[in-house]
Amino acid sequence: MAPGRRTRPLNPRHPLMAFTDKTLVFSQPGAFNATGLEQVVQAVKNLDVDKLRAETGSQSP
Repeated sequence: MAPGRRTRPLNPRHPLMAFTDKTLVFSQPGAFNATGLEQVVQAVKNLDVDKLRAETGSQSP
């Protein structure tokens, strides 16, 4: 981050959203600590989107 630049605190009402291959795979409002955020990141990285689509009947974007 640039020196002197301020950031706003995270608003707990805004959701954390994760997309994989244009597919929303996670959405949850609230603030996350470092451990919780890392768990979400790893879960999204490990997600098999093709398998998820096959199970839900969704098509590729």
